Amino acid sequence: MKNYIGLDKFGDHVFQKLSEDGIIKGFDTYFKAELHDSTEVLSWTSWTHGVELKNGKTYKSGDKAAPEVTDETLENLYTCETVSCEECGALHNSDDRSWTVVEECTAVCLGCRTPEQVLTKLNKPEDLFESKNLEGVSIDAEEYTALIDLFCDSSGLGSPDEPALTKNQAIQRTAVLIDEYENEQLYCGITGIGQFQVYVTVYKKAA
Repeated sequence: MKNYIGLDKFGDHVFQKLSEDGIIKGFDTYFKAELHDSTEVLSWTSWTHGVELKNGKTYKSGDKAAPEVTDETLENLYTCETVSCEECGALHNSDDRSWTVVEECTAVCLGCRTPEQVLTKLNKPEDLFESKNLEGVSIDAEEYTALIDLFCDSSGLGSPDEPALTKNQAIQRTAVLIDEYENEQLYCGITGIGQFQVYVTVYKKAA
């Protein structure tokens, strides 16, 4: 990523701001935050005139540009300070938990999401594991009929004799549903989250 120079002593990611002649004008620091639906962003922490990197090197405004470094884990992340809801325009701090990204670069309040933005099409059993959190979303019962709530293990440590479905059991159960409703489009979404289990509801869209 352009102008990225590594981690500071606090573990924040540091980006240098440069003048046209390659002199440091200051630094922006970011921490890596995971938001709803597992979307990750680099959330702005601070602006500063001087930094001490984790490797012990120090830089300050007025110095020549620090060497850029590559961190492949940051390549596909967003950076943001505040975000605006695409639906209602409300502003949110990047690190609060009341908004999410529904598609690339499109942020909405949890309560502004539409079923079409959140429900996952269930075309094959493995699509169940792409389910998104339906918190705050109003699902019209006349448009989407709930067929079943699947109680699934989310820790990866469950066993077949426990109440929560293991990954293989969830795949088998979902495959049966897809076969049963082969001529209809099914959808799924997370409707309950516990410490180690989730409820995934499967819906059928009304004709």
